Amino acid sequence: MNKENKFFNALEDIFIGVKVEGVGGYVNLLNIKSQYFSNIKQTLKNDIENTLAPMPSFRDEFFDKLYTFFNRYFSDSGAIYFNYSPLHQNIYERVYTNNKDVVLFWKTKMLYYVKSEILFQDLSIDVEGKKFFIDTSELEHKKNDEKKELVFDFVGAKETGKETIITLRVTYSQNGRKTKEDELLKAINKHVQSDVHKHELFKAIRTFKSQTEFDYFINKDAKGFLEEQFENWLYHYMFKETRNNFNEARLNQIRALKDIAYKIIHFISQFEDELMKIWNKPKFVLDSNYVISLSEMDESLIDKIKEHDNIDQQYDEWLNNHYIKDIELDNIDPENYPFLPIDTKYFDSLREEIIDSITNLDRSMDGLLIKSDNYQALNTLKDKYDDIKLIYIDPPYNTEDDEFIYKDKMKHSSWLTMMENRLEIAKNMLSEDGALICQIDYKEIHNLKHLLADIFGEENIVQLISVKTSSPAGFKTVNPGPIDVTEYLLFVTKDKSKFPFKKMYTKVDYDSNYNLYIENIDDSPEHWELTPIIDKFYEVNEIDDNKEAKEKWGDKWKTIRDIFIGDFALENAERIVSKRDPHKPTDTVKELLKDSKNTEQVISVEREDNTNLYIYKGGSLSFYANKLKEIDKELVPTELLTDNWTDISWAGIANEGNIELKNGKKPERLLQRIIEMTTDSSDDIVMDFFVGSGTTTAAAHKLGRKWIGVEFGEHFEEKTLTRMKNVLNGDNTGITKNLDFQGGGFFKYYTLEQYEDTLKNAIYKDENFTMYNANKSPYEQYIFFRDEKLSFAVEGDETNNTYSFNPDRIYPNIDLPESLSNLIGERIISKNDNNLILENNPPINLNDLDLQYIKPLIRW
Repeated sequence: MNKENKFFNALEDIFIGVKVEGVGGYVNLLNIKSQYFSNIKQTLKNDIENTLAPMPSFRDEFFDKLYTFFNRYFSDSGAIYFNYSPLHQNIYERVYTNNKDVVLFWKTKMLYYVKSEILFQDLSIDVEGKKFFIDTSELEHKKNDEKKELVFDFVGAKETGKETIITLRVTYSQNGRKTKEDELLKAINKHVQSDVHKHELFKAIRTFKSQTEFDYFINKDAKGFLEEQFENWLYHYMFKETRNNFNEARLNQIRALKDIAYKIIHFISQFEDELMKIWNKPKFVLDSNYVISLSEMDESLIDKIKEHDNIDQQYDEWLNNHYIKDIELDNIDPENYPFLPIDTKYFDSLREEIIDSITNLDRSMDGLLIKSDNYQALNTLKDKYDDIKLIYIDPPYNTEDDEFIYKDKMKHSSWLTMMENRLEIAKNMLSEDGALICQIDYKEIHNLKHLLADIFGEENIVQLISVKTSSPAGFKTVNPGPIDVTEYLLFVTKDKSKFPFKKMYTKVDYDSNYNLYIENIDDSPEHWELTPIIDKFYEVNEIDDNKEAKEKWGDKWKTIRDIFIGDFALENAERIVSKRDPHKPTDTVKELLKDSKNTEQVISVEREDNTNLYIYKGGSLSFYANKLKEIDKELVPTELLTDNWTDISWAGIANEGNIELKNGKKPERLLQRIIEMTTDSSDDIVMDFFVGSGTTTAAAHKLGRKWIGVEFGEHFEEKTLTRMKNVLNGDNTGITKNLDFQGGGFFKYYTLEQYEDTLKNAIYKDENFTMYNANKSPYEQYIFFRDEKLSFAVEGDETNNTYSFNPDRIYPNIDLPESLSNLIGERIISKNDNNLILENNPPINLNDLDLQYIKPLIRW
């Protein structure tokens, strides 16, 4: 193959990406790219011929250099980034021209990470004259959170003239089965005349895998990136390779090379720009519904719900979720079942009537649950919610056990890109006095800390908190080294100077000689005096310090109980008080008094400083707690909260919220502490865009905070949504028993249009190709400008203002008011079929919609 053909073949592969067949948004995009490329290819060839006409001797070198450059920056999926290290590396310049002395850099930093999509189709692969046909007919759909390996089996071989067709069937591994390539090769070679070599089989399998499993990326500035890299490469080429042959002819050759390269860059980058616009397009809200407690509804609406055709479906849900027993429907009323959750998805005809009864709709809601890729949710909500007080996230930890799908060689880089894309938006959604707390383990904590410092500023990193998540007891097998029982919370603020830090206390179990006191008591409690027992101990025994005590009593001096009862006993004090377990004073009295009787006679005296003195009526012992706080509805001894949390139990959380989830779940008690540490008001909003099973939103609701949860997993309905319904119904697990919360509330949930949906539905010109302006060079204009995209939903003539917008032509279940609310960035006061009232915005007539409101949703 000559260098010219090699260049054009490579350019086609690079530009179009992986050749796939099938139905879907990404397939649609590749077909669009292919069509545009076939039309621009001849224009490009003509330009190259005209450019090379005066310099025919430069032809081979010209194509060789173009191939060398462009092949350097494209991945298997067509994404533009550092696929290979650049020849000219000036990474240090980025550090020295910055005010920071350390700058975090990674391979995919300039990209958007688009969650991996798995594309499967039958594939024919030619390897050195042998054709492998990969049959995917038995390849079942793989869920996003599954980690299954592909297994290849020999089906048969067919000889047709000079061609040998070898059929392999691909399935997912069952019971850990793997492809044994040596055995597979033996099976193949029993049925073919020309032996298949191992490297040929390996290449066929690798080709199939490379064409079906990608990380997808979109370059944020493909044109700028490629031009910058070309300038660096050209500098190397000019002043290294050509420095001994630098004349006017050579300069003209370099100019020709740059001219054509920039035309290619401009054309290629337009597709990245189009992808970026689709990725960042505000998305339509779909399938909106509300969940509201029975007690918050008008009695007339409750009667209509009971008479509705779909009441049986709602009734079955109540039964299945154990909200009610098998009772007569007539007995269901707000008095007997005040917190019974009503889901409006069962009552389409009543939805608007139910919502019309609620004033100031968005401000009245307790929460919002969104099924969506979290980047799409953040990007869609960012203008409407810029006052979030706390964002807590528990992202995938980038381990083999979580659901983060990545190419192994891009493991850390993909993860960082995914996190950066989302955290940059999240920061701007925080209120000025807001905070973000991210939970992580040791595998990515070093990268995450640098990333947060880059985004929030080093000065706004507050703390790294360690959390003990489990006990080593019961571990059957462990890796070499210490057992891993710790995760970490990285605590950052938007602006540390504005964040209202407050003292937090944690329960402690005091058992130290410094926590025992002697009191000299008269009849008036205000005259009681408190003296550390260790000081009294030294005084009574005429010793000065611990060293003398150790010499006199050895280790026995450490146990004050023994010393009291032994060496100078109880007669040395009128009162002996202890911080140890004051909420169980009787047990400690029994322990200290040993054989004394009447130990149940313990009374509690509340002192003016809100501490309690526990006194044994029949003797000389009392128990005193200096820092008593209300924790879990008990007055218990406490100390100031530190950055080492070992006191939160993770035992038994698999069923918290009455939702079973064995892995990845966090205890509500952990979220209670985080929420109480960072928020105060019932108007404060708590957000979690990796909400999982809903622990964050459940804890926030029980603590009386507003909340937003985002989740895209297939367990959204089964786990996340169901858990929040359980909370409204009065879920008694988790932190409920320690709060006043009994149930009740009102929240909304919906699905967002996704990137793949837009790609699939957008209309691009695929025939009768003409540029927008035929008088201009195709490199000088945006080739997608005239494409219809989603504007086919606009009927009539836009130019003379005789048009209408029909959202059902795009999706049959669009919530237009909510979509507009997100787009405009104002909360909903009220809405109905005709009008939408938003805060700080003129009323919007939904039946005569100004096109300005919807253009960003249908054209980009």
